Amino acid sequence: MRRLNSVYPEEVALLAFNRPFLKIDTQGYDLKVIEGARDVLDHFVLVQMEVPLIHIYETTTTLQESMELMMSLGFEPSWVSPVAYDDVGRAIELDILFVNLALAAAYEFPAR
Repeated sequence: MRRLNSVYPEEVALLAFNRPFLKIDTQGYDLKVIEGARDVLDHFVLVQMEVPLIHIYETTTTLQESMELMMSLGFEPSWVSPVAYDDVGRAIELDILFVNLALAAAYEFPAR
């Protein structure tokens, strides 16, 4: 396991992505991934995270903690979709797509 901070400059940058997108699905360790990517996170236009609505894993953070951290880093939520439901139909996990506002202005996204 390596931090994205150390991998991005060497390997990812060589691929010359036009709009880098980071998908995080680490069963409760999402914020640790964000912490390990702090130095390069501002290169990513989009970050997608699975965020729990209820405490699923020991390391799980709350929806509020995830939102506050991402927004403090300049990312705003732009899309939300339920991922998993409990036995009575309540959403227990969400996929949230965060957009880097500083970079998004430089790209043209298709109108909806």
